[in-house]
Amino acid sequence: MDQAADSDHCQPPAPSCVEVAALDDAVACRDSKDPNGPALVFGRAAWTNFLAETKAGFPQR
Repeated sequence: MDQAADSDHCQPPAPSCVEVAALDDAVACRDSKDPNGPALVFGRAAWTNFLAETKAGFPQR
C-alpha cells in the first residue's frame, strides 16, 4: 500500500487510525501504527456498500 491515506481527523495524539488505499479493483485498509502489518482488502462493491451504510447510520447498536 504505497499510496495509503489517513483521515483528516487522524492527528496526534490520536491513538489509532486507519489508512485507506485505492487499488485497481479493490480498496485496502490498514492500521497506521503498523504500516508493515497486514491489510484488509475489500472489493469495490463491498467498500461502496460499507460507506453507504456507514453514512446512513448503520450498523446501529
